[in-house]
Amino acid sequence: MSKFDYPRLPRREIIGVLSESQIASVSDADLLNPTPDFVSSLYTHILIHIGCLQEEDFGLVEFADL
Repeated sequence: MSKFDYPRLPRREIIGVLSESQIASVSDADLLNPTPDFVSSLYTHILIHIGCLQEEDFGLVEFADL
């Protein structure tokens, strides 16, 4: 059994954090049935938010780069 743990957040809290941080606007349905495009876009927005990517690179990100 792993000694590592991570916080488990309810979907509502995840949606709230993403919205309050102005990272992304997502719905409950987005998290329940995510599409590949949604996941790629969400990861890109998170990387831009934490400073790993520049906003002008948004359209140029390949999934393999994530």
